[in-house]
Parts: sequence; structure tokens; C-alpha cells
Amino acid sequence: MKDQQASYPQLRFKGFTDPWEQRKLGNLGLNISDGDWIEKQHIFENGQYRIIQTGNIGVDEYLDKPQNAKYFRQEDFNQLKANEIFPGDIVVCRLADPAGRAVILPNIGKQMVTSVDVAILRPSSRISFRFLVSQLNNPRNLKQVQIMASGSTRTRISRKNLEREIIQLPNINEQKKIGSFFSILNSTSIVKSSATLRIYS
Repeated sequence: MKDQQASYPQLRFKGFTDPWEQRKLGNLGLNISDGDWIEKQHIFENGQYRIIQTGNIGVDEYLDKPQNAKYFRQEDFNQLKANEIFPGDIVVCRLADPAGRAVILPNIGKQMVTSVDVAILRPSSRISFRFLVSQLNNPRNLKQVQIMASGSTRTRISRKNLEREIIQLPNINEQKKIGSFFSILNSTSIVKSSATLRIYS
């Protein structure tokens, strides 16, 4: 599938008729980075930074799990020149299950870091993050990632392959409309998966 190939979704919000581009995640102009190589000696029951673990990343859902919270201390942060992450960043889990699932980080009231098995996406003016996270968690996209992932015991996708993931990209106004729709779904008890399939199939 070539970058920038056009497509026309069958179901659209009223007033939008422009084609959607098909772009690789790595070509969206985002700041994409990895979490840190956090080893056992860096992990504590308290500290300056909450470690966002792969288990905290659900499919478009932040799973706080306070009983499993682990922390990273300032001296280790300084020594490793760690990558602080912030509310509003998208974090993408590169491990199953499923690999490629993503969530927008909420404000948890603590400074945060994450592990090397997590990719961090930072904003671009051309992309609605609420729209992008709905695309990343689309069953079609999760299947893409599954196909590109590797590993016999723990399935994971490399950063390089993650950046090859194809994103269906409408204009920014349509992105915002779709992103708002999914924000409303997220704030209710409505089951999201069927709506996702109808809009992006």
C-alpha cells in the first residue's frame, strides 16, 4: 500500500466529501520517541516519577492500577537522561496483547516516564490526537501491527515497523469531528468497537 494513496470511507459525517490519504505513521510529522531502558535497580515503591507500564495502556483506556504503581527516582532520571512524558502524549504499547494499542495520557498528578516497550507520540498541527488514537486502536490497525510484530515468546513490534503502520487521514476538520465523536463515546458506557467498525470499514 503506497503512502498518500486516497480512499473514500463508506460512512461519513455530513458535509465531508474529500478523500482520505493513506499515510505511514512515521510520515505524519509527529515527534516519535521511545521510553527508557528501566531496569530492576531503577524501580522503587516511591519516587519523583510514576512509571507508566505496559499494563497501564489499554485499548483507548488508561488503566491506573494503583496497587501495581512503580516509581523512578530523580537521580536515576538524571543519570539515564530519561525521557519525561506528559499529559496529552499518546503512548503506544509495542507488546501484545494487543501490540499497537494506544491511549492519550491523562494528568495523574505525578511526573511520568515509561519503558522502552512503549512508543511516545507528540503533537503535530496537522493531526487531531483524539482522532489519531481512535485510528491506532481500530481493529484494522491492530491487525496491521499484529502482522508486522515478531517474537516467539513475547510478541512485540519494533519502532521501525510501528512507524510503517498505515493511517487513514482525512482533513483536519473531519479529524476533529471524528475525534469529538469518540470523546463522547469514551465518556459514556456505550460499547465503542461496533461504532469504530462502522465508521472506518
